[in-house]
Amino acid sequence: MGADIHCYVEYKYPNSHEAWTSFGQHINPGRNYALFERIAGVRGAPDRAIVAPRGTPDNLGYYAHEDWKIASNPSSGYHTPSWLTLKEFARVLAEYEVTFDETAPVEYRALCAAMQCLTTAPAKVRLVFWFDS
Repeated sequence: MGADIHCYVEYKYPNSHEAWTSFGQHINPGRNYALFERIAGVRGAPDRAIVAPRGTPDNLGYYAHEDWKIASNPSSGYHTPSWLTLKEFARVLAEYEVTFDETAPVEYRALCAAMQCLTTAPAKVRLVFWFDS
């Protein structure tokens, strides 16, 4: 059985008292174990993660929060929740490209581009995720 990543690009405008908002709701950019290892140490060496898994943020946006209520059930098979900033996620992709001498998959580059676009809004942005097995 394989592992998949479940992602949410979330953004929030500076000085706003509103909650984090999901861009695109649930996103599954595809299975790539080399990226999973660098994103959170999943399906590889835990120490290869760019940032050690942090768990879910306390202030999840609505869609991620609703999905996490189901996914966080111990019998659900979901695991390793965390989040990355744009800078951290861009570093994951850059390290992948150097290590494997190939461009990161387009789905992951599109996520990064969406995050970059949101920062010009200007907004704070993060990639919230967890995995299944």
